[in-house]
Parts: sequence; C-alpha cells; structure tokens
Amino acid sequence: MTKVQELLQDFVTKNIDIQGVLIAGSQENHPIYDFFCNESKNNNKEILVNFFPLIDHFQRDLTIGKVERIIIEGEKGYCVLVGCQKSSILLVLADKELVKGWLFLKIKELVKGINTLVIAD
Repeated sequence: MTKVQELLQDFVTKNIDIQGVLIAGSQENHPIYDFFCNESKNNNKEILVNFFPLIDHFQRDLTIGKVERIIIEGEKGYCVLVGCQKSSILLVLADKELVKGWLFLKIKELVKGINTLVIAD
C-alpha cells in the first residue's frame, strides 16, 4: 500500500460520516483509480464507479484551477469533486448529516497531504 493509499484509508476510517473516497487521474495516459469505502455503508463501490463519467467531464477544469470544487447534494449525502495533484481528481462521498464547512476543511487537509506526499516521492 502506498502512502497516498494509506492517507485515503485513514481519511475514511477516522471519519465515520465519510462514505468513501476516490482518486482518479492519469499517469502516462493510463488511468489510476484508488478508492476506499466505509465498510459499514452499502454499495459505495458501485456508487463511486458511477461517478467516472462526471470525473472525466470535469477533470480539466478542476485540475487547472478554473473550478475549485463541484458539490452534488443528494437525498442521502454529498459528492464533492476537487482537483488534486497536477492531473487527478479527488471525489469524496459524505453523509447528509455532515456539516459542509467541516467536510470542506477535511477535504482541503486531505488534498494538502496527498500533494505533499506526491511532491516528496
């Protein structure tokens, strides 16, 4: 397990209201997908996979900084997309009960941690 994967896993396991996280990007034209889901939540892997077209559609705008984040608010929770690294997207699924300000702060900290690890490698 890489340090980035450990960081993603810690993010999900330490925050019970986080349903799952996914990093989607490309490295030498090969897609990279790392994801971790909260084991107590049902069908999260399938839900994350359903967001791939959305990620592909917004990847350029998020990674070059035109758009800071995209938030989709559903009946049961939130999906937040943010740019991460130079060409990757971080997707976070969170429960509806979560306070958005806290969620955005935690996502910002996670992105900073990921970027720090990638620069260090």
